[in-house]
Amino acid sequence: MSSTSHLFHPPPPPRQKLAPHFIQRKRSDLRQWLGVDTPFPNRVATERPYLMTAAYNRLFTDILDYCREYASQSDTAAAQRQRVRYWTALAILRCVLSSPGAAHATLEHRKDALRAQRKEGAVGLPAVASETWISGQVLDSAEDDQAADYLPSMRVDVPGRAPDTADEKRLNNFLKRAQALSGPKADAKLREAMAAVSDLLGQGCKPIVYCRFIQTAYYVAEQLADLLQPSHPGVQVKAVTGNEGDSEQREELVYTLARHPLRVLVATDCLSEGINLQHHYDAVLHYDLPWNPNRLEQREGRVDRFGQPKDTVHTTLLFGEDNEMDMVVLDVLLRKAQAIKRSLGISVPVPVESEEVLKALVESVLLRGRTTGRQLSLGFEDARVSRLHSAWDQRAREEDQTRGHFAQHGIDPGEVDREMRAMEPVLGSEKDVELFVGHALQLFNGELRATRREGEFELHTGDLAPLMASRARGQTFPLQAAFAGNHAAAVTLLGRNHPIVATIAEMYLANALQGTQPQFARCGAGYSSLVTIRTATLVLRLRYLVKAEGVQRYAEEVVVCAFEPSGQGIHWLKPWQEKAHRLLRDTTPVGNMAAPERQEHVSWALAALEGDWHKPVVDDRTRQLAEAHMRIRGTSKSRPLQIKPHCPPDVIGCFVLVPAGGAA
Repeated sequence: MSSTSHLFHPPPPPRQKLAPHFIQRKRSDLRQWLGVDTPFPNRVATERPYLMTAAYNRLFTDILDYCREYASQSDTAAAQRQRVRYWTALAILRCVLSSPGAAHATLEHRKDALRAQRKEGAVGLPAVASETWISGQVLDSAEDDQAADYLPSMRVDVPGRAPDTADEKRLNNFLKRAQALSGPKADAKLREAMAAVSDLLGQGCKPIVYCRFIQTAYYVAEQLADLLQPSHPGVQVKAVTGNEGDSEQREELVYTLARHPLRVLVATDCLSEGINLQHHYDAVLHYDLPWNPNRLEQREGRVDRFGQPKDTVHTTLLFGEDNEMDMVVLDVLLRKAQAIKRSLGISVPVPVESEEVLKALVESVLLRGRTTGRQLSLGFEDARVSRLHSAWDQRAREEDQTRGHFAQHGIDPGEVDREMRAMEPVLGSEKDVELFVGHALQLFNGELRATRREGEFELHTGDLAPLMASRARGQTFPLQAAFAGNHAAAVTLLGRNHPIVATIAEMYLANALQGTQPQFARCGAGYSSLVTIRTATLVLRLRYLVKAEGVQRYAEEVVVCAFEPSGQGIHWLKPWQEKAHRLLRDTTPVGNMAAPERQEHVSWALAALEGDWHKPVVDDRTRQLAEAHMRIRGTSKSRPLQIKPHCPPDVIGCFVLVPAGGAA
């Protein structure tokens, strides 16, 4: 019995053993990292309630009665169909509460389906739909990789009889009334959203308005485009939904809108994942409440993330105070999720049981009959809600404990800083990238021109313009660029791996290897005030065969080093990279040197590279790499790294500095 139990209930993982291999960090862990502030924005969350207009409330009440009649009709021959009817009714209600546009579309679809059934003389569904399938279209399931934004679609039936003209007449009445609700006069939800967006624009924000359905997004975008013009002339409003092609096409529409200084993006959840919006937008309005807190966090996480230039992002929940389904979702799920995040600083996924609880709660709206006043106690008193919240609290506690085990406390920030600084001479710092780009562009008749804003430049590509047009698509030149820090959305951050930097480096190296243009020379000599004795600086490519944990790999790196003449041949300057980098970076010519003299100095340096000249450099770098590997592994039990260097290293460049007085 014990062995069987062990098979099905394995013991918890040994956290102490796992801790050295896993790291989990909160945003708060990174706000101050290695003595540098990480600029994460602050999130300011607000709620904006509204009350439905009398006309909208009457339509919703009549459709609710219609849906209750439809959902409550018994179908002893097919219990599954009756369950599907519940979800069909809830789908209709959710669309009606979303917008007049979504209401009209779903009612039109139902009318067409009933007309088709009446014409065919069919009674009942042609095939029994899966309850899981249809409920997934109504709920915002956490299991979906991509949230659907289309209207729930299903073939409907009238139990026990074929639909007749009375059914169609009733739907026609609903359709006419729904169409009349368009606009701010009859649609209080739209009116409140317009006021919220106007407030955000007035604060200088670039808001995203999230809707559940495609039809709602188009309706809201069309209305806002007209309503906002008087108070915000020139504002551009665009809807981006699942109808707009694939993800790349939608992304292009988003970036096109971002070129307008005064803009509002209306989107469905097709944009809640997979696209970074923090550079172009800084506020979120939830026009439709998502029925899953994970979706709420995904929406807000598009703008509340690293790289957001604003110090503060604003999020707004729009909900109907007299809308029972909104209140259930808000009280049972969304506010609970927000409370946990405020407490822990992280979002804890909602338990799977939440969908079952939500199903029961919103379904009960259909079953309990008409209420008067704000009788919304089901969300607060239902025992299932209490069990859900208890399970959620327990999960939050477990998540907090797990993150405590796998937090960054086992990492010595000082050690990380030392390793990063040790790599800086090899990879180059942000300042090195800036200096390289500025120098290289001049050789291609381009320019990196400083602007009035600190740390920002105007990049002119010069002779590289045709190549840049194909390599850096979507960029407009001259380019507003920076190499470090957090800047406005219009400024492109150029790191060493950015296509623009990579293209400049590639063309620089290609010209240097050709050896036909003196401005791209791989060797040279000049007078310098930084040296008192003739000093050669070398750019070397070191190659290694590395074996770790039984896996063999090839690796290479570029190392710069410098030497002076000595009685024994050459004397290497240490520390290797730091000394050579300083000589190359900080020296300035102090006089002209004739070509024959330059050739003589370079010939001297290359002639000094005899025998095992490279051994001190290669041996030291091999030792440093092995030690760094062991430090990063963090345990003496790890097998040592086996490194076999390839000798001699390749000499990529040779530059000789001669004392300003010309002495050798």
